[in-house]
Amino acid sequence: MPAESLAAVPGRRSQTIELAAEVEQRGFSGLYCQSFGDAMGLCLSIAHATNTIGFGTSIQPIYLQHPVALATSASYLHEVADKRFRLGIGVTHGPVIERLGVETGKPLTDMRKYVTTMRKAAEQMGGMPDVVLAALHDKMVGLSVEVGDGAVWANASRSRMRHSLDLVPDDRRSSDFWVGNMIPTVIDDDIEAAGAKSQNIAGLCRAAELSQLLD
Repeated sequence: MPAESLAAVPGRRSQTIELAAEVEQRGFSGLYCQSFGDAMGLCLSIAHATNTIGFGTSIQPIYLQHPVALATSASYLHEVADKRFRLGIGVTHGPVIERLGVETGKPLTDMRKYVTTMRKAAEQMGGMPDVVLAALHDKMVGLSVEVGDGAVWANASRSRMRHSLDLVPDDRRSSDFWVGNMIPTVIDDDIEAAGAKSQNIAGLCRAAELSQLLD
C-alpha cells in the first residue's frame, strides 16, 4: 500500500485527524503532511490519533522557524510517537521565501547548517527522528546522503528516478536510507474524468516545478 498525503486545511482539521486514523485502519504504509496549514501541528495530532502507522512532514520549510525550535518539536514527536515520526525538510522555493520576507543564503549551505544545528540541539533533548531532505536537484541528493537519513522528491518522473537513486551509494540504499516521491493521484470510477483531472494536475505540477527551477 502507498503512503497518503494530508494537509491541515482550515475548517477541516478535525476531519483530517479522523481521516488519519482511518488511513491507518485501512493499512496504508504511511502519512505525510504538507507544509500548508501547519504540518508539525498535524503530525502532533496524528501521533495521538494513531498507534502503528509511520508519519512525518513532507515537507517542513526550514525558513519557517529556527532550527533549535524545530529540533525541540521534532524530538518531542520522536519520543511520544515511539519513533514513528520522520522529519522531512526543504528549502522551499522563491515565492514562499518572498512571502516570508526572509534573507537566505545558498540552499546547500543553509540546509547543511540547519541540519547540523538541529542535531546538536537534539543531543540534549533525547535525540532526533530521521531527517529526510527534499531533493529537487542532484546536489541536494548528495547532501541528503551526507547529513540526512533519506530523500524525498516531488513529482519526479520514473525515467529520472533511476538517475537520482544512482547518486545514493549502495551501502546507504541497502541500509535504512529512506526514499519517497510525492505523486498526485486521481481516484475516480469514471476513467475519462480521471484522465482529465490527471492532465490538469500534471500541468499544475509542471508549472510549480518550473517556478522552483527559475527561482
